[in-house]
Amino acid sequence: MAFILNRRNSGIQYPPFEFVEKEVVNSNCPPLPEDFALIPGKYALDCDNNAWVLNPEYEKTFHLVDVAVAKLAAIRAIRDGKIESCMWLVQRHAQEKMLMESGRVEKTTLRRMDYEALLVYIQDLRDVTNPASPSYIDIATLSYPVDMEAVTWPEMPSGIF
Repeated sequence: MAFILNRRNSGIQYPPFEFVEKEVVNSNCPPLPEDFALIPGKYALDCDNNAWVLNPEYEKTFHLVDVAVAKLAAIRAIRDGKIESCMWLVQRHAQEKMLMESGRVEKTTLRRMDYEALLVYIQDLRDVTNPASPSYIDIATLSYPVDMEAVTWPEMPSGIF
């Protein structure tokens, strides 16, 4: 008898496996593989031999989806960091414009064209996951784990920072 431990609990059954929740793992079970939490569905518990074995259905069903999701998550994490790293400047510009209207400051730190270039850069970063965008990053062409040096990102406008 063997059990697939799959947190997604998709309901698909492959005899002689059953889908059960992670909570069934207890002190009587062998130690979990190091990547167990990272790759749900990859391992099955062989209760007869009290050992974790590779799930024979994993490669057919979950692996390709998991790798694509992991690649996309890696790209989005870097993209979100790049966007966050320049949002302070967007906020500063908006605050300076309000202060200009009240006469407290004479000019903004960014010129209008620099501000527009910054907004275009941020939008290009948002579009890296949009297949219709020229800045789209095709995750199918990336290795796993993703080598961020191999990814071509939109370029930050020069002279802003």
